Amino acid sequence: MGAATTARAVSPGQLVILRHGQSEWNLANLFTGWMDVDLSEKGIVEAREAGKLLNNEGVSFDVVYTSSLRRAIRTACLVLSSVDQCWVPMHKLAALNEQHSGALTGFNKRALAEAEGVQTVMRWRRGFDCPPPPLPRNSTLSQRIDDLRYNPIGEAPLPVPVTESFAACRERVDAEWRRSMLPSLLRGENVLVVAHGNTLRALVMTLDNLTPSQISSVDLPTAAPLVYDFEWAETAAPELAISAGEADISSPEVPISADELAISATEAPISADELAISAAPPPSATPPALRPSAVHPALRPSAVHGTWGDSEATRRHGRFLVAYERVRQAQRAMREQVLRDIAVATYGDEQGNIEGPALVAKDSVDKVVEIDGSTYRVRARPPSYFALESERLDQQARDEFTALEKSIAGSSVKGHKKQVKCVLILLRPGHTIDNDANLLSGWSDVELTNRGREEARLCGRLLRTSPLIRLTRVYTSVLKRTIKTAWLLLDEMQAQWVPVQHTWRLNGRQYGALAGATPEQASARHGASDVRGWLDGYDARPPPWPSVDEMAVRDRRYSGLDVPSSESLRDCRERVRPFLRDELQPAMRAAMARHAAFSAAATATGGDDADAAEVPSFVVCTGESSMRALLLELEETLTSEAASELELPYATPLVFQLDAELRPLRTPWAAAPLSRGWWMADPSRVQAAQQELRAQQDAGRHGGSR
Repeated sequence: MGAATTARAVSPGQLVILRHGQSEWNLANLFTGWMDVDLSEKGIVEAREAGKLLNNEGVSFDVVYTSSLRRAIRTACLVLSSVDQCWVPMHKLAALNEQHSGALTGFNKRALAEAEGVQTVMRWRRGFDCPPPPLPRNSTLSQRIDDLRYNPIGEAPLPVPVTESFAACRERVDAEWRRSMLPSLLRGENVLVVAHGNTLRALVMTLDNLTPSQISSVDLPTAAPLVYDFEWAETAAPELAISAGEADISSPEVPISADELAISATEAPISADELAISAAPPPSATPPALRPSAVHPALRPSAVHGTWGDSEATRRHGRFLVAYERVRQAQRAMREQVLRDIAVATYGDEQGNIEGPALVAKDSVDKVVEIDGSTYRVRARPPSYFALESERLDQQARDEFTALEKSIAGSSVKGHKKQVKCVLILLRPGHTIDNDANLLSGWSDVELTNRGREEARLCGRLLRTSPLIRLTRVYTSVLKRTIKTAWLLLDEMQAQWVPVQHTWRLNGRQYGALAGATPEQASARHGASDVRGWLDGYDARPPPWPSVDEMAVRDRRYSGLDVPSSESLRDCRERVRPFLRDELQPAMRAAMARHAAFSAAATATGGDDADAAEVPSFVVCTGESSMRALLLELEETLTSEAASELELPYATPLVFQLDAELRPLRTPWAAAPLSRGWWMADPSRVQAAQQELRAQQDAGRHGGSR
């Protein structure tokens, strides 16, 4: 923030830091670093359990910061889902990536300790300024790490290290702390940071004012929420404006000793006792005095909740929400992973055991499991997986894309490809519990069914199969059905790092007094003719919703907004127009300008212009009626009557190719009444889905999230 000034809030915000759930390489006891591995099945359970603890704590988050790696992003999504705050903004930052493991990446910790010596490996793991050997740039693992997320379309590549010391990792984390997290806290915002063991240790070093020697005793188990409460320092005047750049977060560069790392300078054998964190009881109820704050001159932690290790000097100002003894057990086990080939899970198994044998996947596994009634994708990859050229795609997506290509074969338009400068994909969310019950949802925040989750996953597979799509950004409503559809499709695209932005302007239509009723129930109360006119008309609004229903829906995500009590399709159209004009189109123009400049520079220098064919692509996931409103803006010949009658299949991508002026291009691939948008799916499946929806409507049973 530098000299930028942030006005003080009435009270400082609360900070929760959370290491991701167990990953597939945590399970295998492998050094991971920047490798983008997924959560294990236990990791999914851990993330959900962490969310339950935070929900019981009653925390309301205002912003989430996470890394650009899927194990952290997916944990953040699972936590937000558990606390029912999916709409909270999430910033995915490479600055919060794990410390790069260099040439250690993919090696088993115990096996490496046997080969290189426990002392050497522990120095790499917990030393302050001891980077591992670098990972060669031309190695297969480096090439797998340095992927599209660090090479944004039309922009200069982001720096990807080949190794890092903890000191270097801390430097980038501290810069992000000053730039984003600290200003949020000073504004009074509650902040959730979901990241990795070493990046969170870097934060702890600042939050608890630890020296380089003291930070060596800090270990953070997976999915164990650590809560920091703050108060204003007594020396700061309440009315004083606070500069977020004034924080001095540096610590004395005291050399770290071998003793402080629990290692020796010689290669003598090391016992488990010498590495273990002692099982000391929790500190007494009378904590030691607060140290001077390294967080900010005007801000300090409000209490001491224990120590890191056994030294009274390494005070911990954060409070774990997981049982203290379980945290200590996990910390001890983590230290022993160089001595024993074990995996550590904070929440343990059915018998309460937090450790078990390390398991390395022998073959690639990609399966859907059911946890507490919802389905989740679980992936396991052997280390050799990352040497493969590509992952085998889901056969259904392949078949659908093949059917689509056959249907449009021979219908290309000369010069069409050169005109395409941007791609817009409209998407209705997957099937919801209200769709299942034929209820009119409106602004009710309902869940996807497992069918809807599978529809979203298939959508992601289709988009990943397409050579046309390289996503720049995803927009959704503030309702969980669109947000979770976006999360699931990005997960299947292996592109969880793509930014997702939420706006209330993409909410479904506000059905007023009809919300929560089936069309038959609404007809019985208000008359079939009136209800059909409200649902299928353009200007007619249903009766406004009762105040009790409004109070059930209105929450802090709509703070400061004049929430409509009822809407017509025309009202929806007026609501989405500012989104098009003020958010989507400026973002598209900026992305197109960057892409054009990059392509021109590549052409001028005779460089590789491979990115030129990949134009910026944007996904908009919105409610059914809001999607109809967007179609009326994009399809200049589409009438309001035709828009109302058009059936929109669940979670099926509708693609618009735009020219340099952001005008949708006509295409022979479009099916009437559309002339510009075309369905990226098997045409026979789209037609079958539309016929099913039309039959429901004709029978007076058509409901759901229109």
